[in-house]
Amino acid sequence: MTLVQVFWVSVLVYNVFQGLYYGIRSALFMDVTTPRVAATQFTAYMALMNVAIGYSATWQGWAVEHWGYPLTLTADALFGLVCLVCLPLMAPAAKAALPPPGAEVPEAISP
Repeated sequence: MTLVQVFWVSVLVYNVFQGLYYGIRSALFMDVTTPRVAATQFTAYMALMNVAIGYSATWQGWAVEHWGYPLTLTADALFGLVCLVCLPLMAPAAKAALPPPGAEVPEAISP
């Protein structure tokens, strides 16, 4: 009985952090969009995320069959570290040129 309880607690804790990860990733995607095309760009990010999940499941399935779990998980972890190196390059676009929402836009001065 104790093993089942440990399993359920582990599953619940994992899913809490997995949910936080999904929320943080979506917030990051929203933050780096260009305001003029934000909806389209965010939709593209979500579609590419689905593609990444699909090909990851495919290659991981192949790798587990050929290399086993330990080597596959090691390769996956190392690739994840490479991706973390690229994270600082995802800086938000310069939004200082746009007026804040609700602010009046000055009229162009004509001669």
